[in-house]
Amino acid sequence: MKKFGEIYKQKVNEAESRQETKVLDDFKLVYGAMLEHYGLTSIHQLDEESQISFLTELNHYWGEEEGLSEKGVSFLEKRSASLNENSTAVQKKNFLRTKSYAVINETFRQTNLKYRLYDVIDEMYKSLKASDISDILTPDMITNIITESFYKAFEEFMGGVKKELKESVQPKRKYFVRVKPVNERLFSEVKRKQLADEGKALPDGSFPIITVQDLKNAIKAHGRAKDVAKAKAHIKKRAKALGHSELIPKDWK
Repeated sequence: MKKFGEIYKQKVNEAESRQETKVLDDFKLVYGAMLEHYGLTSIHQLDEESQISFLTELNHYWGEEEGLSEKGVSFLEKRSASLNENSTAVQKKNFLRTKSYAVINETFRQTNLKYRLYDVIDEMYKSLKASDISDILTPDMITNIITESFYKAFEEFMGGVKKELKESVQPKRKYFVRVKPVNERLFSEVKRKQLADEGKALPDGSFPIITVQDLKNAIKAHGRAKDVAKAKAHIKKRAKALGHSELIPKDWK
């Protein structure tokens, strides 16, 4: 069985080792943030004088004994407040954490949530004709119930956010839309006029022909035209424009 002195010494060594690792990790964090801040990949890109300035600034943020200083913490927080395409995962998390907290806190402030909850308690107070808050429930009970309600609403809210975020990263589905034959009644008067001006429909907007299917439909319906000869001429012209003159019936003159 190990003596107390041996166990104590072992624990001290482990603690010192953890501290050294933490100090080293802090150095890497600050060093990497400074390189990114100055658009560098290595300190060796700087001349000797600039390297000294770089290291002097780094020493304000980090020290061999204490590790990260207060200035270092502030520097990293500010760096995390802005993002670019080279931002690290830590910076992304810090950015989201800081911004989310600010948005939630400001939303609470603007909605006067606390005072609206007080209104609910006041309603209970009046309904029960209470003379003291303890006539309703104890303060601990009230805060616990509000906390439960908050977490329930929060879980529902976050459930919706999580679902929407997951859906946003799903592979985009390909939707194949079957093109339906163009029905003249589906064209608005503005569209009819536009097509007529473009020569894709008769002057009155009838027989709009944009696709090959429209062409086939027009050929079948040409007998309903007010002026069959003009309709045939228009259909033949559109068939040629679409490169499908072979669809025109051979008996058309």
